[in-house]
This record gives sequence, structure tokens and C-alpha cells, in this order.
Amino acid sequence: MKLKNSQYVMVGFIAIFAVVSCDKDKDLGSPADEAIAISAINIEETDFDADATTICLLKGQELQLNYSILPSEDITFPEVKWSSSSESVVSVSETGKLTAIGVGTAIVRITPAIGFGSVASTPSRTVRVLDRYVYMNSINITGAIQDSVAVGERIQLSATYTTDSGDPATFVRFKWSSNNPEIALVNDNGLLTGTGQGAATITVSADDQNPGQQLSASITVGVKTIIPIETFEIPNDPELEMLGYGQEYQIKFNVTPADATISSIKWESDNESAVSVSNSGKLTVNTMNGAMAVITATAGNIIRKLNVTVASSWKCLIIRVQ
Repeated sequence: MKLKNSQYVMVGFIAIFAVVSCDKDKDLGSPADEAIAISAINIEETDFDADATTICLLKGQELQLNYSILPSEDITFPEVKWSSSSESVVSVSETGKLTAIGVGTAIVRITPAIGFGSVASTPSRTVRVLDRYVYMNSINITGAIQDSVAVGERIQLSATYTTDSGDPATFVRFKWSSNNPEIALVNDNGLLTGTGQGAATITVSADDQNPGQQLSASITVGVKTIIPIETFEIPNDPELEMLGYGQEYQIKFNVTPADATISSIKWESDNESAVSVSNSGKLTVNTMNGAMAVITATAGNIIRKLNVTVASSWKCLIIRVQ
């Protein structure tokens, strides 16, 4: 006997109902809305990062990318997948291993294998494939270099470099170190902090993947204990009432005791675009138009203010002619 379509549906429904009825005590798992998805993926740093978003590889080079996911536990579907925007430039395996194939640029992305996830769960890296790297050939320490700093004082150091070709180095990275951290510490960004009385050598090294040489430069910094300023006075000076564009002026001041730590004085300008002030109290006029600035000097609990007037360019010219 042949069954009609409606009869097939009815038979199927009865069969399903029977199965469900027989297995009513069976745990069929958590509902779908309780599934825990990947909320964020972080591609870990590599030795070939040119910056936070770019990896530079030589043609033919391989590099394994590693990653971490959030939440770190109890994810229902922890699987990920990798992709490259240009397989002719760089290919990526299922496990995240890069192979640099041809000179050019490609975007490598990691995404959850199941579900789309948030923007945070689909990070990418720009991969540049090169014929050669450009290395540094010299480096120097620059910034607010001082022969002597006080305990607790912080000085920002920086580094500059040159290359043989004059082109930018592929990896502009530096490593900072101190030979005596108990005297002076320096962090990864070149921020030096005086920690104890004495002398320390601060060294910066090029981290540019050059297999032939590792460049470095060093300075010696003396660290002294702070002798507090008891009195701090800035005498009146008529010159402060008529400075012109491009002029520099060292603010004159008196402190007691005579050997007080003057580097502990903090200088600020309320109008840096008109008149800027250095850590040592040197003014620089940055405008050709008439302007005013209030300079504030702070030494512990002592605060001193002085007004600086910038002359307009034509008035300065008249003064010079006279």
C-alpha cells in the first residue's frame, strides 16, 4: 500500500515523538545560547616585528605565529583559522606558520573557526616580504642628557641612528641597560631614574636583526642625593619684558643653600607656543607676534611665577636699529 505525503509526515512525527519520549531522561547538552565563544584573540609579538602591526620577512623565510585567546578557559569552540590576502606574497598554514614567497605586502588574519566574533577576535598583521634588510651603521644617545642627576629624578633618553644607504632601517628598535641598577635604572623606553648615589653606565644597543654586528652607545651618569632648596628667589629683570622671536634667555635665580639640588626645580610655561622653557629654566621665544606667557617654577613647596612679554617683530627691528 502506498502512503500519501501527509501520511509520511505523520509517520515521521510519530517516530520522532517516540524517540524523544524514550530518551526523556537523557542529557542532550546545554542549549545553544549557553555556548561560550571567543571574545578576543591576540597575535603575540615576534622577533621580526617592525612595529606593532607590521612583520618584515626575507623572501624564503618562515616564521611561526603564536596567539592567545579570551576567555582562556571553557570556550565551546576554541578553534581558529588563518588566511592571507595574497598567497603569492606570503602563505600561512593551518597552524599559523608563515612562508615568505614573493616580494610584496599581504595581510595575514586569524579568525574564530566557528562564528564571526567581535572585531577583537579577528586581528591581523601586515607582512612585508623583502629582498634584504636595511641595517643601522651607527647609533647615538640623545635627549635630555645630563652629567649628573638627583636620586629620584627622571630623565628621558632617546636614540638616533644612521644607515649606509640613508634609507630608514627595517627594524628601528633599541635595547636599554644599566651596568648598575642600584645607582640608575633605565626602562625599555629609555627613561632613566636615579636610584642611589654614585655613577652608572647607560647603554643602548641596536636590535635590528643584524647578524654581522651589534651596535651600541653608552654614557656615564653621576647620581647624587637631593639637597632640598630652602629659599628660592627670581630677581626682576627688565629683559623679560621685551624678548623677540628666536631669542633664548636663561632665567636668573638664587637658592639657598648654595649646594642645593637646582635640577629638582620644575619649570612650566602656560603658553608653550609663544615661550617654551627647558628643564634648566632657559626660555625660547617661538612666535613673531606680540604675546605673553607666565612661567612657573616649583621647588618643593616653594612656587615662583614671572611674566614674560614677547615683542612683535617690527618692534624688535626698531630696537636693533637704535
